[in-house]
Amino acid sequence: MKPLLLLVLGAGLTASMFGAGELLQNGNFSTATIDPWQLILMDGAAGTCQVVPDGPDKKPAALVSITAASQGGEAWQVGVNQNAIKVSKGKSYRLSFQIKGSGVPSLTVLVGPSHPPYGSLPGVERKVVTLTDDWQKVAYDFTATEDEAEARVLFYNFNVSGATISLSAISLVELPSS
Repeated sequence: MKPLLLLVLGAGLTASMFGAGELLQNGNFSTATIDPWQLILMDGAAGTCQVVPDGPDKKPAALVSITAASQGGEAWQVGVNQNAIKVSKGKSYRLSFQIKGSGVPSLTVLVGPSHPPYGSLPGVERKVVTLTDDWQKVAYDFTATEDEAEARVLFYNFNVSGATISLSAISLVELPSS
């Protein structure tokens, strides 16, 4: 039995293939709730975020519907985020997700502190994603230039009444050292 186990491990299987190393919780919305994801609605914006069964490959997805834009009209006043993520200086990460949307041409995604000063982590670019009616896969890699014990993944800049955004298969993993 042990030689077989060694042979399998020697075949290139890693812990990340089994889901170890995932930094986000409920990125596939399999719990039938959005928790611990949070819908951000500021300055009079209104909307809902619910789990629906019609994501890519018939898997769950989070459907965000904005029914009223914020009174301030700032694009960043509506978003979806998850907090309490730890990233470490010098480590490389991959953020990936599936997305579609209508009623707004694009949104922005970032990895940044969940406390002031808000924004992206230093040296980590914000990613603008053009939205379409069809599911698309998006992934980007970054290297943290400083430690952040309270980082967040934030999808935002869709403060438009009537906008709908669907998210699925959201993942943030540390990449192996090269």
